[in-house]
Amino acid sequence: MRCIAALALVALLAACAPPARDILGDQSDAGAAELDAIASAPPQRDTSALRSAVEGAIGSFDGHASIWVSDPARPGPLFAANADEQVLSASLYKLGILVRAETLIDQGKLRPADALEGTDLTVEDALEAMIVSSDNDAALALWSTLGPASVNATLRKERIPGLLLAEDDGDNVATARGVGTLFTRLALRRLVSPAASDRMIARLSRVQNRDRLPAKLPDGTRVAHKTGDLDAVVHDAGIVFTPAGPRVVVVLTWDAGVDQANELIARVARTVYDDATR
Repeated sequence: MRCIAALALVALLAACAPPARDILGDQSDAGAAELDAIASAPPQRDTSALRSAVEGAIGSFDGHASIWVSDPARPGPLFAANADEQVLSASLYKLGILVRAETLIDQGKLRPADALEGTDLTVEDALEAMIVSSDNDAALALWSTLGPASVNATLRKERIPGLLLAEDDGDNVATARGVGTLFTRLALRRLVSPAASDRMIARLSRVQNRDRLPAKLPDGTRVAHKTGDLDAVVHDAGIVFTPAGPRVVVVLTWDAGVDQANELIARVARTVYDDATR
C-alpha cells in the first residue's frame, strides 16, 4: 500500500479536482438536465476555514488518511486529500454488492423475497444484515450469488471509479474519490434509479455503528453511511444531512489506532457539519 503523507499536496489536490461531469460520469442519460443545473451553480463559497480545520485534524493524526468532502449540489469536492490513494476497502466493498443487488431488483431480475441458495436468508434479510450490522456471512452469501465480476461491471456502468472487488486472489480496494462519487450519486438520487437510491439511503441510515461520522454530530442528525474495519484499517463514508443540505464525507484511514481513527473521522464530520451551517 503506497501512502502519500505530504500535507502540502492537499491544497493542490483540492484545486485540481475534476469538474462535476468527470466526478458524476457520463451525462448522456435522463439526468443530464439536473447535472447541467448543478454544473452551472454559483461558485463555491470560501472553503478556506473548512480546509484549514480538516488539515489541522490530519496534522494531529499519527496514521494515514484519504479524505473526500463534497456538496452534491456543487461541482467538485469541497476538500480532497490523497483522494486517489488506493487502500484496502474493508467492509466498504459491501457498498458495491448493495448497488449490484439494487440494480437487479430494479430490473426485476432479483426480488427482495427471493431465498439465497444455501442459506435461510432472503435477499432482503441479507442486504439488511450486510449493511445495518455489517454482517460478513450475509455479505458472503450475496457475494456468492451475485459474483464480484458482475458487481465491478455495475460499478463501471455507474461511473464509480476506484471501488473494486477482488475477482481472483487480490484485495478489495477503494479510493476516497470513488466512494465519494458513489455517495454523491446517491445523494442526487441518481445511483441506479431514484427509487433504488431512496431504498439505499434508507438502509444506510439504519447502520448501527455510530462511533465515527455520527459521533460528534448534533442529536437527531441523519447520516446514511457505511463503516469498514480490517486490521489497521478504519473507515467511514456517507451522507451527512445538515440543515443546509446533504454533504458527502469520506474518511479512509490506515496505520493508526482504532480510537484515534474514530476521533479523526468524527472530527472531520463535525467540521463539515459546522461549515455547512455557519
